Amino acid sequence: MIRLSGILLKSEEGGKYEDLQSIYRKTYTRDKKNQDGIYDLAGANLTGANLTGAKLIGANLAGANLTGANLVRANLTGAKLAGANLAKAILVGVILAGANLEGADLTRVTLAGADLSGATLAGANLAWAIMPNGERHS
Repeated sequence: MIRLSGILLKSEEGGKYEDLQSIYRKTYTRDKKNQDGIYDLAGANLTGANLTGAKLIGANLAGANLTGANLVRANLTGAKLAGANLAKAILVGVILAGANLEGADLTRVTLAGADLSGATLAGANLAWAIMPNGERHS
């Protein structure tokens, strides 16, 4: 598992180095700071990332690679995860209310206790996923 605590990242705005928590609060798009405070992580490679308890409300994670990521108790309300790869991700207690998961790969994810109310799952691959009720999807 990859731990992101203590890692410094160079922001595209100002070119200064910041810790993940600072970037987490400010959120940048590829070109400028997002005026709505929405995280733009479209296409990001977050394989194996530890995002336990992350608040990514409305985040754009379309096409992102979150294979094996730990998103236990993360809040992804209204997030855009269309086409994202979440295979083998741990999504226990995650809030995905109103999220767009169209075409997402949710193979072998653990969704026990997750809130999927109003989420769009059209075309999503749920093979061998453990669903919110604890049952395995086939």
